Amino acid sequence: MPYALSLSEMTTLDNAINSNVDHPYAAFYRALADIGEAALARGEEIDEAAIIWLRGAADVNENVGSNSAFIREYNKQQSLLR
Repeated sequence: MPYALSLSEMTTLDNAINSNVDHPYAAFYRALADIGEAALARGEEIDEAAIIWLRGAADVNENVGSNSAFIREYNKQQSLLR
């Protein structure tokens, strides 16, 4: 069964995406991953791979970490091949 966000969780996500930071999407992805981890700890059925993806997406949006470096290098190489 899909996980339904509470009003409090939706407010947290709204605050993250509308925060005054350099990378609001990264803040949103991290907040959603935190919500997923908390739900998982409460015994909810949450796909752990989704949480890992969200954390990786946050890093890519901030241009940090190995996921970001891999994607940017891959795109660079693809552009050189065309």
